Amino acid sequence: MELNVIRQLISTTLITKGPPGKGKLAANPAASIMRPKNQLPGGARLVLFESFPHAGASFYVGLVDRKVFYLTEDPKAFSAMLRASGVRITSPEIAVALARAHVETTRSMREFSGVVDSADDITWAQPRTPAEQQDLTEVIGRVRTLVRSSASSAAGNGYAVTLFVLRGSTLERRTLTISHDGDVSEHVEAIASGLPTPISM
Repeated sequence: MELNVIRQLISTTLITKGPPGKGKLAANPAASIMRPKNQLPGGARLVLFESFPHAGASFYVGLVDRKVFYLTEDPKAFSAMLRASGVRITSPEIAVALARAHVETTRSMREFSGVVDSADDITWAQPRTPAEQQDLTEVIGRVRTLVRSSASSAAGNGYAVTLFVLRGSTLERRTLTISHDGDVSEHVEAIASGLPTPISM
């Protein structure tokens, strides 16, 4: 589908049955930038709408053919999207790709959040004093001992994926269990708090 057709499909669907205001936001190129993202295993397509000047109003949707799924802060919609796509999770690589997409697309857009595979993924604000530099060095060292790359192992009728998420000033270990037909459940454990908020990842 062409981009203008995708925008119209999404906006029309969200006006009818989406969260209040999201359909009109999606329909207005002057208020939101539509950024098609990668296609997931199984064929579901992700689309990010970046709202400006109010970034917290941004949101993700998923597309399976002409069916629209509003994903932001709605993990159940992500599972429904996977089931509709008919994807079969048959390898650790597919499980990791879907787990990372789940975390990114269902997160709150009102706070800084993202998957990290190492301390080097995070850009912190530059320290202004030697004391701040020392504090930052200690933080980086602490994060480096905690964070690992995303990993997957067989679990029941699917896979368990462990990954790490920096959400605001909190580092979390998340374990997502993904069944072969796409159902996703998530366990979140905070492993470090009070970290400096990064400026980018």
